[in-house]
Amino acid sequence: MSLVKLQILGYADELFSKRVAKFNVQINPDSLKLDRSINYTDTQASGEPQKQKFGNLPSSTLSFDLIFDDTGFVDHIQGNINDRIGRLEKATYSINGETHEPNYTLLVWGDFVFKGRLSSLNYDYSVFKPDGAPLRVKISLKFVGYKEGSEKKSPDLSRIIVLKAGESIPWLCQKYYNDPSYCVEIARINRLKGFRDVSPGTRLLFPPLARDGRAGR
Repeated sequence: MSLVKLQILGYADELFSKRVAKFNVQINPDSLKLDRSINYTDTQASGEPQKQKFGNLPSSTLSFDLIFDDTGFVDHIQGNINDRIGRLEKATYSINGETHEPNYTLLVWGDFVFKGRLSSLNYDYSVFKPDGAPLRVKISLKFVGYKEGSEKKSPDLSRIIVLKAGESIPWLCQKYYNDPSYCVEIARINRLKGFRDVSPGTRLLFPPLARDGRAGR
């Protein structure tokens, strides 16, 4: 089984339809920290016990660390550390010249998909060449989940889609469900081992969303 690397994809638009940057990590993170929370407000009527009333669901957050290493202990990838930092920042941090704001980001690693935007980026340099060029840096990233402005709308009828060259299941899920994270569910429905490396010409069932938000038959 081949090693799957975390991908960080940058998009210029909130529909995640115009990809402008792609970054593959050198070393996969040791862990991912996904935080979700619920906000409540305390209410209390006269003479009654205090109650917690549901407020809202804040955006989830995802945080992890990456290591860039040019010491020779791990496989080297194209460019030096500064080059790779530039490509990472292009996907996540730098201001897009067309939209005048940072990109929207889609993070894909195996069956894990997270749609959001970068909220913080920190560098910790630890090893250097004699001339001061960095040889190792730990990068701490935090992303805030992107929340749609309106509820997702499912197609009225099931669709049979023939996968074309250059397309992917996450891209089709974004197109038909407005959410690429349904790719795992679509792979399950179509009895695939995963949503990656699906051959062009494969016929895929895309059913309407059920009431619980899952793609149902």
